[in-house]
Amino acid sequence: MSVRDDRHLLCMAVNDRAASYRQLATSWSTATGIPGAIFQQNNAHQHAEKTVLDFCSAEQMQLLPWRAYLLDMSPIERVWGLVGWRLALDLSPAAL
Repeated sequence: MSVRDDRHLLCMAVNDRAASYRQLATSWSTATGIPGAIFQQNNAHQHAEKTVLDFCSAEQMQLLPWRAYLLDMSPIERVWGLVGWRLALDLSPAAL
């Protein structure tokens, strides 16, 4: 990412709540010098908690909306979904 570009996207993907709060605060403090920074979270439970959303609101952070199950964001999940659907249609014993 270029510092001169005002369209930055900072992605966060962490597993435990304590890490998500620390990482959120750290990421925000390093991004405050970037005008127009947009944060994208993956709709994980810990990212959608009231505490995190309140923090983002208080810090006037812009969050990019993210649907919980957007297949286009993970092409391999789409492929496995189609494979599973096709196997479910084939009722022959060989498919089991």
